[in-house]
Amino acid sequence: MTIRNRRLLAGGLAALLVGGTLAVASWDVCLSAWVLHGVEVPRCPDGRFRQTVGLNAHGLSRGLAGPVFVWAEAQAPDALGGMLKGRVGRGTAELFLVDADGKQTPLPPEKEHPWGREDGLALMARVALPQVPDGDYTLRARVSTPLGTDTVDAALPLYAPARVHVLTDRPLYEPGNEVRFRAVVLRAKDLSPLDGRPGTWRVKDPSGEVVLEERAPAGPWGVVAGGFPLDRGAATGMWTVSWTSGNAQAEARFTVEPFTLPRFRVDVGSPRPFWRAGETPEVEGQVVYSSGAPVEGADVELGWRHSGDWPPPTEWLSGGGLPERARTDAAGRFRLVLPRVPMDLRGNTRLTAAVVAKDAAGDRVEGGVSLLLAEDALAVSSVTELEGGLVARR
Repeated sequence: MTIRNRRLLAGGLAALLVGGTLAVASWDVCLSAWVLHGVEVPRCPDGRFRQTVGLNAHGLSRGLAGPVFVWAEAQAPDALGGMLKGRVGRGTAELFLVDADGKQTPLPPEKEHPWGREDGLALMARVALPQVPDGDYTLRARVSTPLGTDTVDAALPLYAPARVHVLTDRPLYEPGNEVRFRAVVLRAKDLSPLDGRPGTWRVKDPSGEVVLEERAPAGPWGVVAGGFPLDRGAATGMWTVSWTSGNAQAEARFTVEPFTLPRFRVDVGSPRPFWRAGETPEVEGQVVYSSGAPVEGADVELGWRHSGDWPPPTEWLSGGGLPERARTDAAGRFRLVLPRVPMDLRGNTRLTAAVVAKDAAGDRVEGGVSLLLAEDALAVSSVTELEGGLVARR
């Protein structure tokens, strides 16, 4: 309806009063709804209007103004069994910023952009938010119209860009243990700690189900700690713990598995600290159960590698020159003899072997052994505090 038509309608109110209700036969608007309530509907309602209010905001941030739209809608049944809907064209609005404790802070519009009508129906103003700490806030609008006063809330999270790091006290836990975790949150701009920043811990089991969701703000230096006791029947596998604050999130993973001690162990060593050229190195070992009883007939496998100044003969590593298998005796012991060290040994070389022992049941344990091959029986090194080092005497 144009402004001119509305004026014509208003001029004909006295002549069209029928039974206490304003109505028009030739125009598609209910005059009583418009004049009394500011609602433009094509037919008069068969009952009272019910009001709902709406709120929309764009680009709001601390210290910077953004547009806020507020409107009111009215609904009522009509005589035809339908529902009439229309915007309320008259009224005022107020805005508030509500913190987590429920404290309301009025948000007056900018003087240059006070409340005004958009398309003659929605109220619009530009509002700047105060410099408040990071957190989850609520933008509240209070709308007063001829139909009454109502409020509407909209979530308004205010968080500065941040970086989060999460870690656990260890990577492996047993069902029944307590998982301890910690996070640190830093401002993305300058990596300064964000003390008091709100956040939420979430722990997920291997199936992805959230088993813990707990709000926990960052403390001094942006650090926040938490814990979670694992049930003795906790699912085994890879778990995830995360801390979320606004759009910033980080997570850490940990494994939950029952701890089982090996049935037996393998102890391997060399009877001498080093071996020189012309000597025959030896390796001695024993496989015993956790009770101390020997494991007879266990198969022992060795995988060799070397490091150092002198390269061993090629046949030692590729031709099977170094012993690779052994079998324990009744005392659980085994002994291996290596080839004689060549006379061209220079410097120091270390031979290391990964040792695997298997018992008759097929269970296996791992160990290792290291042998030093040395050209000299005595090694000397000098240490000095002089800047230029030691100087030969003349």
